[in-house]
Amino acid sequence: MADSTNNLPQVVAGAGAAQRVNDLFAAASPSMLYALNPSTTTGLTFGFLGGRYRSTSVSNGTVSLTASQTNYVVAARATGAVSTSTSTTNWNDTQNFERLYLVVTGTSSITSYEDHRALGQRGQNFPAVVSDGDANRDISAADAGRYLRMTRTTAKTATFRPNSTHALPTDAEFHLRCAGGGDLTLTPGSGVTLNAPAGGTLVLGTGMTVTVKKVGTDEYDVIGQTVPA
Repeated sequence: MADSTNNLPQVVAGAGAAQRVNDLFAAASPSMLYALNPSTTTGLTFGFLGGRYRSTSVSNGTVSLTASQTNYVVAARATGAVSTSTSTTNWNDTQNFERLYLVVTGTSSITSYEDHRALGQRGQNFPAVVSDGDANRDISAADAGRYLRMTRTTAKTATFRPNSTHALPTDAEFHLRCAGGGDLTLTPGSGVTLNAPAGGTLVLGTGMTVTVKKVGTDEYDVIGQTVPA
C-alpha cells in the first residue's frame, strides 16, 4: 500500500488523461512482473504479464490449469519460464523456482487464487546452500546467487563455460567455498577470462571462500582470498 501522499503524477479528467494512465502503468511495470493478466485469463487458462526477470526478458503468456485441483504456478529461477503442476515438488523447491500463484479450480474455471509473488523481496532471501562432493562442477545459471560448498576431500574444479554454451546472466554472483580437503581450482572454459584477486591465483585452499561475479559476456572477477601466488 502506498503512503497517503506520494510523488506519482495524478490523473485528472481531460485531454491527455489516457496517456498519463499509460505512462504510469509503464513506470510501474517492473512490479507487475508475473501479475495475473485478466485479458488472457479465462476458463482453465491462467494468463500472466511479462517483464524483465533478472537479465531475462519474459513475454506475456499463459499456462493451462488442471480442472478440480489445486494448481501451483511457479517461475524457473534460471530462465524465468512459467509452469504449473498439481504437485508441490517445484513449489517447494525454492532453490530453483519462484512461487507465483496457488490456484484452485473447479470443473471449468478458476474458483480462487492466492498471489505468492515475493519478487521484490528477493534481496532479503538468504542464498541457498548447495553441497557438492564431486571432483568437477560446471557452473550453471541455476547456481547464480547460491552458496556452493565443494566438499570433496581431494582436488576438485569448478568450471565457468563460455556464454555460447552455458549462458549465465550478466551481473550474476556465485559464492564458492573449498569445504573439503584438497584444493579447489576455478577453471575458465574456452574464451573465458577469470580475473584472479590481487596477489592471488585461481586456486582455493581448504576453508577459503570467494565470490565470482560475471562482469562481461565471458569475463568474471574473483573476489576474496585465494592461495597466494
